[in-house]
Amino acid sequence: MKAGATGWLRQEQISDICRLTLCHSPHNLLSPLLCADLFAALEMADADPAVAAIVIDSGCVDFSHGLAAGEEATAVAALCQRIEAAAKPVIVALHGTVLAEGMELALAAHARVADAGARFALPAVTLGLVPGAGASQRLPRLIGAEQALRLLLTAAPIPAVEALALGLLDRVVENEVWRAALLMAQTLAGTPPRRTRDRRDGMRDALVYQQAVAAARSTLRPGPVEAPARIVDCVEAALLLPIDQALAYEAAQRIDLAATPIAAGLRHAAMAERRALRLPAGIEAEEAASPLRLVIWGAEESAPDIALCALRAGMQVNLADPSRPVLVNALERIAVAQEQALKTGHLTQAALDDEWSRLSPQLSPPRLPEADVALILAEGGPLPQPSSTVLSLGASLPVGAMALSLSGALAGVVAGGAGDLVEIAISDHVAPARMARALAFARRIGWRAVATRPTLADPEQRPASVAVRLARAIAETVAHLERGGLDRAVIARALASHGIAGEGGTHRPAPPEADIARRCFAAVANAGARLIESGVLHRPCEVDMVAIGAGLMARHTGGPMYQADRKGMLILVRDLRLWAVENPALWQPAPLIEALWSQGLDFASLDAAPEALARALPEAFARAARAASGA
Repeated sequence: MKAGATGWLRQEQISDICRLTLCHSPHNLLSPLLCADLFAALEMADADPAVAAIVIDSGCVDFSHGLAAGEEATAVAALCQRIEAAAKPVIVALHGTVLAEGMELALAAHARVADAGARFALPAVTLGLVPGAGASQRLPRLIGAEQALRLLLTAAPIPAVEALALGLLDRVVENEVWRAALLMAQTLAGTPPRRTRDRRDGMRDALVYQQAVAAARSTLRPGPVEAPARIVDCVEAALLLPIDQALAYEAAQRIDLAATPIAAGLRHAAMAERRALRLPAGIEAEEAASPLRLVIWGAEESAPDIALCALRAGMQVNLADPSRPVLVNALERIAVAQEQALKTGHLTQAALDDEWSRLSPQLSPPRLPEADVALILAEGGPLPQPSSTVLSLGASLPVGAMALSLSGALAGVVAGGAGDLVEIAISDHVAPARMARALAFARRIGWRAVATRPTLADPEQRPASVAVRLARAIAETVAHLERGGLDRAVIARALASHGIAGEGGTHRPAPPEADIARRCFAAVANAGARLIESGVLHRPCEVDMVAIGAGLMARHTGGPMYQADRKGMLILVRDLRLWAVENPALWQPAPLIEALWSQGLDFASLDAAPEALARALPEAFARAARAASGA
């Protein structure tokens, strides 16, 4: 067995099959160096008369997550071309997550075998981009325009079974996927490769193809993000242009979009979310083991939705309430949701039966049952077990509990829905193991959890959430401008056109609208800086994540701290000092902003190197710097 120049690629000869294993831990990011290693190994194997076929698999938990943040797809595109052009069959063995350029690499292979647990997604649209390594050309050749556009425009992951049904995969196995790929390689050895570029499985009926393109184009909504329309154009080009010209068209569209401020904002939003969701300092990964048992006290409002998400995540759920009618109503709501999922095919009868077997309703238990996590949704409940991690949502905080706030779209979304943003206020006396369990619970049921630090602000010892505080900065800005004589409708249009409390439009904002938006961005960034100073949040990326996740700012803006960095700290300080004369409470520059400006730093520098906070801030803020370092 040989290793590539970087050590990220293992090569092994099994009879007349060359096995190439990607080992760039943890996610097999397709860096230019790894691509160069794999390219060279393919060249050698393709020229070696002792090799009859090639298998590419992964030695990591996932096949590949694609590119690292900020890298371009040029090297991956060239690698995909080389894989597809190989004179010998190239088979990929896929498991875990097959994401972005990792999936594009798989599309370029001559055959695809996947583990039953594998999941596939092409999320370029969420970054304001078209695919960069041929997915918009190869995917519709395999599965047709309608399904290709669904995957490309929604970026929704699909399981291996669905990918097989669509025609994306050649085989799905339950275990040892690389052995299945090896068997397929032995079967295909000596036969001409079946190149994706030459296939027409999804293009047999040109009229149906064009109708799918037209249907997708008709559903696009006007807005500042151009990527969806460009993706539709690329899929149409797959039918109308020769493959090499169509691939060049996709590459040109990618380069064009990558240079836009919208794509830059979306890329920042993705990076900010990844950074914000890292475990806080002092928590070891092994401490964040996924909890298995949940008890909920209070069956009204969001309880059935949360219980259902926990059941879907495989947890044992005890749902307790002092009122029999309330408890029965909650169970009925769960049953209705399950029946609907059964009708739509999102749930099998066996899975539904399994969920019911893990749900235990209880009427006024003397003490809450043993559980990993106890979620308190109502007042006056029985005491939780001492071993439980206690989260309180909308109820007073029991001793040792952590306050939970649903911040997704300012809690306007259905609680417990996948992707909801939640804030978990974790005080200094909470043990790291309990903190880790709370965050692991949130992630298990599909919440994006941000750890915050509570401050003593409110008489009930339950301060407003970060999302509410940032929303207040917007509301106070609007109120101030109204007092200055601006019409509320004008203000609302200006904010929405810039992605504040709206997604924005296609018209070019007038200069007065830009000034209104600039005041609002500055006010929210100022509020975010104060939250970091006080230790409520640790990093600017958390401010951006909450602002976007709570629906205060469109994702393509990148968030208030990103917008401040785009304008420049000098301009932010100048604007804040100017407007502070009108409203000091809103625009008086936070000491953090003044300190960063004086040190020649910006918010991004704190995310990239949190120790910069210690240099930038006076001693009063050193604790926040220590908390951020190592996170």
